[in-house]
Amino acid sequence: MEDARNRLPSVPAAERLPFLIAHLEGPAREEVRYAPEEEKDSVDKIFILLLSTFGENRSNAQLKRELYERRQRNRESLPLQFTCNLPEFDAHCVQGRDE
Repeated sequence: MEDARNRLPSVPAAERLPFLIAHLEGPAREEVRYAPEEEKDSVDKIFILLLSTFGENRSNAQLKRELYERRQRNRESLPLQFTCNLPEFDAHCVQGRDE
């Protein structure tokens, strides 16, 4: 999932949902295929579905390290993509702490 999240910003907005669905494999592809339409009509909903089904595969310590080491990437605009991605890391850290 992390690979998909990293690649999506480079895909035009209108093509992100079909791109994500086309690149799913194995159990993740099956999970999305059989999910109700209202649970898979946006990229965010697909990520929520997959996280709720398969969970986070990184430890809380790994997530915190990624958060603190996160740097702006070449194709990320500072106000939009980079800053919008930071709360995702924070949310995963908080979720990991609560488990």
